[in-house]
Formats: sequence, structure tokens, C-alpha cells
Amino acid sequence: MIRAWELSAVLNNNRKGPFILYGDDFYVKKLAVKEIVSVISNKELNFRIFEEDFDLSEVIEAVAVYPIFDELRAVLIRTDKINSDKFNKIYSNCSEKTILIFSCFKSEVFKNLPFETVEIDCSRADERSAYTFVKNSFESDGYICDSDTINLIVKKCGSYIGKINNEIIKLKAYFFDDKKINPLYIDEVVNSETDYEVFELSKALLSKDTQKINDVKSRLLSDGKSPSALLGLITAQFRRMLHSVISDMSLSDIASKLNVKVYAVEMAMKEGKKMSQLKLKKIVDYLQNCEYRFKKGEMSDINALETAIDFVTFG
Repeated sequence: MIRAWELSAVLNNNRKGPFILYGDDFYVKKLAVKEIVSVISNKELNFRIFEEDFDLSEVIEAVAVYPIFDELRAVLIRTDKINSDKFNKIYSNCSEKTILIFSCFKSEVFKNLPFETVEIDCSRADERSAYTFVKNSFESDGYICDSDTINLIVKKCGSYIGKINNEIIKLKAYFFDDKKINPLYIDEVVNSETDYEVFELSKALLSKDTQKINDVKSRLLSDGKSPSALLGLITAQFRRMLHSVISDMSLSDIASKLNVKVYAVEMAMKEGKKMSQLKLKKIVDYLQNCEYRFKKGEMSDINALETAIDFVTFG
């Protein structure tokens, strides 16, 4: 198995694959897929994506066809619900012009893979690699950031390169004037890993981005969050949005009342203003009702979570 940053060298000799992406850093997976399919000019015609509960016959049909106005086509399958039998059926029907890509969490789902298979580790980075990534990212744009501050950023981001990258962008904008990262503001500007994920989930819910919703939800649940705990976090985020848009208090007073950072209230207000106060109030009431029904035993925690997500997205 190779690490994601070794992929470029491999692609010089093997572009067909199959490629299997393992791990929990979705940003790294996204970059890996982008690099693998970079040879495809018309992705609208020649790049198909299948999610968790895919139809096997539909996938087999997709991998068997030839590219249109392109040298190659690609099929990406994001799932942990697969076994070697399904893999072999898909791969045996794959045309020589199809790049086959699988994305999953664990490496144990496949056995007896073809010799030409490229397995790519897309797990969260180790602290040393994450540290180097942060250091190089700041230095490349002329920013100064001391070692302790870099370590703090890595720790708060859980070594996820995707989150680290987003936080670096935010920090560069925040300290653009003097190009020096002030460690005293890290706690204020950089969200903790869970806060970040829940914020991303709420954005996906409001934009009806079902793929992003499923990705973030699966990631949080796989990291040990219970469905009821995740529902509570989503409810708190939307309650924060509501408070930020209807209250006459200052942002710092709202943050103090809700026991969160000022920056979190600022971001909540930004998202909350995208909808009417009435709609936002209905969402908060519905989310709180889902929590209440679960606690009363009227529905399971997973049903409460799924019902809440469906309402926010499509209600």
C-alpha cells in the first residue's frame, strides 16, 4: 500500500488501476481521485460516481462501456458494503478503457486482489506529516508561525489534512496584514474537529448537498458519535443560527450566553441569514421535537437523526 502523496509516481506507470482508496481523510481522497481522473477531458460524459447502496448491474454496465470523445473513462464507487465477489464481478466486466476506483474506510473488505491493484492509504496524517504540511503552507506564502502554534493547529484539527487546509486558509485571511500567526487567537479562530464537522454538515443540509451530508454524517458516526449525540450537535448548531439572527445582543454576548466562541456565532449568523427567521424557527422546533421523541422512546436514535436530516434538507 502506498501513501497518497506517492500516487503521482505510480500514475506514470499505471493509469488503469484498479485503485482502492482507504481511510478517513476525505480531503485527501478527493485530491487522489482528482489526480487519477485528470487525464479525462470530458468528465460529464466519462466519469460516473456510485454511492453506498449501488445497483451492481448498473455499475457493471457503467464499467463495460467505452469513453465518448476521450481516451479513458472512470467509475468511482464509494462504499463499505462490498466484498471480493462483487469486486471481481465488477472488475471482470471492466473495459480496458475504464479506470476503476473504490473508496472505503477499511482495507479488510477486499481479499485476493489483482496484481495490478493500487491500494492507497488516505488516512489522517501522522502528527509529523501534518506539522510539515502546516509549516510549508504558511512559509510558502510568507507567513510566520512558531512550532508550538503549528502543533496546536495540528492537535485541534486531529491531523486531518482537509480540515487543516481549511483552517490555514482562514488563518491566512485573519492575519493577512502582518503575515504573523498570533497563537493567542488560535482558540478563537480554529474550530475543534467536531465543531468543524458539524458546521460543514449544517452547510450541506442547507444547500441540499446529499453527497456531502452522507460523507460528513458517516465520518462522525464512524468516529464514535452516537446518532443521538449527532442530532444534539445539529440541533445546537441551528439553535445558534437562530439566536444569532434574531437577537439584539452583541456577538460576544450571544457567544457568552451559548457558551461558544465569537467566531462560531459569526459563522452561524452567516449561514442563518440565508433563510427566513420563520423557516429557521421551524427547523429548530422540529429538531428539538425529534430529540424529545427519541428521549420518550417513540423512535430510535437513528430514525430521529434521519428524520431530522430529511426535514432540514427537504422539508
